[in-house]
Amino acid sequence: MAADPFLSYIRTIKSQASQAGLIVLGNQGADLDSIASALVLAWHLATQQPKKTPVAVIAIPRHELNLRPEALFILAECGINPEDLLFSDDVDLDELLRQGAELVLVDHNSLNPSFITAEPGVASIFDHHHDAGEFLNAEPRLIDKVGSTATLVAEFVLQDKGEITANGALLLSGALLLDTVNLSAKAGRSTGRDKEMAIKLLGICGRDQDTFFHTLQKAQDDLSGLTSKDLLARDYKEWQSPFGPYGISTVLLALASWQQRETDLASVIAHFATHKKVPVFIVMMASHTPDFKRELILFCQHKELHTGLISYLDNQDLHLVATHKTLETTDHSGFLTMYNQGNVAISRKRLQPLVHTYLSSLLR
Repeated sequence: MAADPFLSYIRTIKSQASQAGLIVLGNQGADLDSIASALVLAWHLATQQPKKTPVAVIAIPRHELNLRPEALFILAECGINPEDLLFSDDVDLDELLRQGAELVLVDHNSLNPSFITAEPGVASIFDHHHDAGEFLNAEPRLIDKVGSTATLVAEFVLQDKGEITANGALLLSGALLLDTVNLSAKAGRSTGRDKEMAIKLLGICGRDQDTFFHTLQKAQDDLSGLTSKDLLARDYKEWQSPFGPYGISTVLLALASWQQRETDLASVIAHFATHKKVPVFIVMMASHTPDFKRELILFCQHKELHTGLISYLDNQDLHLVATHKTLETTDHSGFLTMYNQGNVAISRKRLQPLVHTYLSSLLR
């Protein structure tokens, strides 16, 4: 059997890192969509622009991959050894940028200045989040509101007459199905383009959609070895606003189940926000048993900020219903409220621009 050229490329990434001219960088949440899209796109660019030596970088420290069981599972299914991958603590991104390397942003379209301090040259962008209006000269600059960046990458590669191997398709289809909750209409995260790409990718890798999704979901839901701090860190993203930084974590666990595991959950969340130095921290919970459900926890350092932000969000169609009254944390670091979120179609991708708009308005 001929060697898979995609896997062959993966095994060369670390050896080529110091000569990289294109750094394909996923976002700092490093979910499966970010990892899969970066790896497949980097390989495609390597076939099209070999002189630029494209390499994919996963934007978390290497040890944090262990917090993402679904990523470990599908990498193993593809025959990818995580030791062959590049993580943020393996390379000096600032130095590579100073030497002239350019970035290809995948699954995000803005950069946290605390992550990269050098002036970045952004060659292109592939993302499905709110457009922050930065790096307008990137080419291509593909920012479309589809359900998954994997859809955009698959479309681009196929339109560019590139190849998606069975293992590349396995990665992309897995990311696409998880991002869209198996293309669920109720979750409200998929489009016709996602469905079209899912059919193509599943055909290439020869997987049944429902069976594959439920296998991935089972891996993703295996949180038995993770602490509450791990749960908050495994899918945490941070943004800068004129008011200051703010963070949002996605946790795939029902609030009631989490509180059974963690008796003083409020203090854990407050401590995490304090450690991250974010005056606003939101935890978005999603669970699937028996039906898809969303819950939300809002932590703010100041009560006036908490009251104002909730008042604003109440008018943004989230259908929030408080399950606990607002409480001051035991260490007096801030104020916290827990909510049921009636509108399950509003994910972090849709909530973050709303939070950003409100925080930006405070300085007007």
